[in-house]
Amino acid sequence: MSPTEIPAGEPFPTIRFDSRAEFDAQLLAALGSAQREVWLADADFSRWPLNSPAIEEAMQRFLLTSRANRLHLITATPHHLTQQAPRFMRLLRTFGHSLYCRQVPEQVALRFAEDCSFGIVDRARMVRRFHRDTMRGVAEFHPNEVGPWVDQFQSLWDESTPGISATTLGL
Repeated sequence: MSPTEIPAGEPFPTIRFDSRAEFDAQLLAALGSAQREVWLADADFSRWPLNSPAIEEAMQRFLLTSRANRLHLITATPHHLTQQAPRFMRLLRTFGHSLYCRQVPEQVALRFAEDCSFGIVDRARMVRRFHRDTMRGVAEFHPNEVGPWVDQFQSLWDESTPGISATTLGL
């Protein structure tokens, strides 16, 4: 049985959260459980803890576990990450071979902006905020619930372009 198949009759919890601390804890738990892929999506990641030491450590541990592990991040506006998240940028410099960042084009950003704030781990676990301006959301542990969000992420990824570089080139 693959990790994304659902055993018959086994319950899959849904955990609701309403605060930044709860969101951060669910994201950290999801990253800690990652085995092969992590997908993160938000308009600008300004309300995500991507500059926290704990998140940096969890991402680093995940990326060091296997050369095959991948972390994909997609955003509409990368400014916050490049200017306000030096820990994340350090990870990008160190793991540029397995940490990919892309930016959606302006015409796609309009439909991406408000309700597209989520993290997916191994296509089976998701932490999702209902609206990017609030901390209310849900952590889901059911591949069938996560599937449509995986499809949305892949669609956005296909329409996006490389958006954040780990280095600055000067000519």
